[in-house]
Amino acid sequence: MTRHRSAGPGTTPFGKFLQDPGQELAHLGDLLLVGVRHWAPAGGPVLAAAVLAAAAGMSWLRRRRHAALARDARLVTVMAPPEPDPAGGQALWANLTGLLRPPWRRLLAGQPHLCFASTCGPAPGCGSACGCPEPSRPA
Repeated sequence: MTRHRSAGPGTTPFGKFLQDPGQELAHLGDLLLVGVRHWAPAGGPVLAAAVLAAAAGMSWLRRRRHAALARDARLVTVMAPPEPDPAGGQALWANLTGLLRPPWRRLLAGQPHLCFASTCGPAPGCGSACGCPEPSRPA
């Protein structure tokens, strides 16, 4: 019957890294440079084309999302009531979480957002304005 000796801490790549991280990182850097020098003539243009295609795709997706959310957007003006309800603010912020979309939907269509502005003037008095995108506009 033969006995298998367990590998010592310095015989595995991780063990070597723990013993001398600087040497192992330098060795990894050397390997990466050799790989880049070998594959750069063919891989460089392919990588550049992939990066440009990804940037163009993301730009197109952002424009598409913005156009979809900006279509039929509204600015809703809410005047302050004479006697504000203290629980109203809590109810507003609690209900805003209902606008959150699932992650997969945010990835595909973006996340609609609201913008708030406080207004105060002599004629209309004090109030709030809320910019609402099309999917969440009031009925």
